[in-house]
Amino acid sequence: MSLDHLQEKWPFWVGDLTAGMRRHLNQPDLVVTDIWEEVLFARPSQGRIRGMVVEYISNNMLTGKVVVLKEPYDSTRAGLAGIGRREVGVYRWMTDTLPVDTPKVIAADKTGHWLILEALPIGVSLEYWQGEHFIDAVQNLAKMHYRFWGLQQDLSHYPWMSRPFTNDRDVFKASAKAAFDRFLALGIVTSNEHLSRLILMLNNANKIASMLAQSPQTFIHGDYWPGNISIGSDGRHTLYDWQLAGIGPGILDLVNMIQKTRWERGDLPLDAVALVKEYRRKIYALTGYNVNNADSLREFDCAIMWQFMTEWFDRLANMPTTLLEDRRERLDEVWLVPVVEAVERQLA
Repeated sequence: MSLDHLQEKWPFWVGDLTAGMRRHLNQPDLVVTDIWEEVLFARPSQGRIRGMVVEYISNNMLTGKVVVLKEPYDSTRAGLAGIGRREVGVYRWMTDTLPVDTPKVIAADKTGHWLILEALPIGVSLEYWQGEHFIDAVQNLAKMHYRFWGLQQDLSHYPWMSRPFTNDRDVFKASAKAAFDRFLALGIVTSNEHLSRLILMLNNANKIASMLAQSPQTFIHGDYWPGNISIGSDGRHTLYDWQLAGIGPGILDLVNMIQKTRWERGDLPLDAVALVKEYRRKIYALTGYNVNNADSLREFDCAIMWQFMTEWFDRLANMPTTLLEDRRERLDEVWLVPVVEAVERQLA
């Protein structure tokens, strides 16, 4: 049966899917007979997510399997590898060495325009995460960072990884400046004090980056938070969405988890300080790296400034104005006030 009609709807060749399904299921006689779309529960993602049912014949039996098609949007930062290429790079070169579970890749375009992945269970949604879920996530994060601790020279052989504190610093700074101008145009920042501190932060982007570069560098996920973690019935965490993978200090992943959870959920079942202490405790046990309270606060302050400057200016500038108006109080509580306090401690 000809499957030529499917090429108009899907971005991949059926032959690529067939070869991937044969490897994934270890069924060398498998033949794809049809593909149709399936509605899946999906959290917000940087890219288009679609469920697919792949119907196939193997061992003279007709059956089907639900998989996920992901089509990442390209990077908005000219000069960096596209986010699809970064995600494919992680799945292609690093999953065997990662100490965390990841989805199985069935097939993928080598440039990252599309990936076909196994469908993960919905797991525990963000609003139901409890303290133990966050502790497990922090411990898993520390284990991943430990695996690549201080190996920035080795990691630099992967050309698709971002390097915000070395090779790609100017790219991140230019992107932050452009996003800042668009963010200000929204008229959300009405406090002169907040505005002056944000400008001071932007003008000291090199200093912030240099302070973060002093911390041990490792492999970072780039968007580590509950929305990118599936918790199975056995309690194991599976980590996905590797589109922002790069080289940097591990504190960036931890700050992202805390801040993005607060933005989306509004609160944490554990105090953020407790999560930072748990991460520090685990990292010290694994690597021997220890910092005093002042250095720990400096790392955290610099990470929250860098995250807001290089990621959240752009995200907020692209959000609907009505959503920002509804979340004005949360914007102050989660981002503007902590960032201004960090600027005053480290830069003013």
